[in-house]
Amino acid sequence: MPPLPSPGNVVKVVASWHLEDAHAENILYFQYSGAPGLSTAELTSFLTSGAMAGDLLAPFVGASVATVVFDGYVATDLSTPTGVVVGQTFSFTGTNTGNPLSASQAVCVSHEIARRYRGGHPRTYMMVGSASDFLSGSIKFWQAAFLSNIQNGWTAFVAAFPFTAMGRSWQFVNVSYYETVGGVKTVRPTPLVDPILSTIARERVCNQRRRLGKVGG
Repeated sequence: MPPLPSPGNVVKVVASWHLEDAHAENILYFQYSGAPGLSTAELTSFLTSGAMAGDLLAPFVGASVATVVFDGYVATDLSTPTGVVVGQTFSFTGTNTGNPLSASQAVCVSHEIARRYRGGHPRTYMMVGSASDFLSGSIKFWQAAFLSNIQNGWTAFVAAFPFTAMGRSWQFVNVSYYETVGGVKTVRPTPLVDPILSTIARERVCNQRRRLGKVGG
């Protein structure tokens, strides 16, 4: 497969987690100002900023049981095919209590952008929660207090942007690589980059079956 086209001055951040034998990844994108091409020092400064080290991890800390492990970030500068790649991890201890859920159960956080299109909007599926976090009398909805803490954490994270690190301004964005033309999904010649304006923590328990792996695998 040919590589995807560059979205310009954008960094892809993959946050990795595991709980027992289940693994999860959350992919986020950030646009930066100035000339294309970051140094290792610039990208490291961004990853260790308060927004990434504190605000982004905050909703995960409060919603994760203590056995969830944060494996760290891997960030890639997508502005050039040889953009720098930096890994970073932080101390992480989940403060939620209760019995862990299955690998596939997740909290869905929708990231709202100004552009309208079919097929929903960017989302983050958080591998968080415990059996104590369901709405009373339900196993398909989260309780309000649990979601409120997650919502507040993401709202604070979005409010941290734009901010400056190493002389560059950073913005939380989404990157769209694909479009549908004549009913066929194709790669855009130039990816669309949309600023994320707000987030919504959804009340329904959502599912990520890929985290379970193949049957019998």
